[in-house]
Amino acid sequence: MNLENVVAKEPLVLVDFYATWCGPCMGMMPTLEQLEQDMGTELKIMKVDIDVYPQVVTDYRIMGVPTFILYRGGKLVWQKPGTFGLAELKQMIALP
Repeated sequence: MNLENVVAKEPLVLVDFYATWCGPCMGMMPTLEQLEQDMGTELKIMKVDIDVYPQVVTDYRIMGVPTFILYRGGKLVWQKPGTFGLAELKQMIALP
C-alpha cells in the first residue's frame, strides 16, 4: 500500500486506520459511509487495516485504533485517535 501516491494526487484525503476486531472502529463505519456520501468526490477516504498493513502502521506511528489522518493538498493537517460523530468529523475536515 502506498499512501503517498494517493495523498499526492487527491486534494483531500482522510485515512482511517482500523482493525476488524476493534468495536469502536466498526462503530465508525456507518459514520464514514455517510461522510463519503455527503462529501462525494470532494473527499477521498482510505481505509488501512492495521493487521493487513503492519509496516504502514509502523511508518505512520499509529499507536491505537481507530486513528484518523487528514491530508489537504498532500500536507498533513491533523492526526487524531478516537471516534467522532459525523458533524464533528465534518467540522474538523473544514478547518484550514
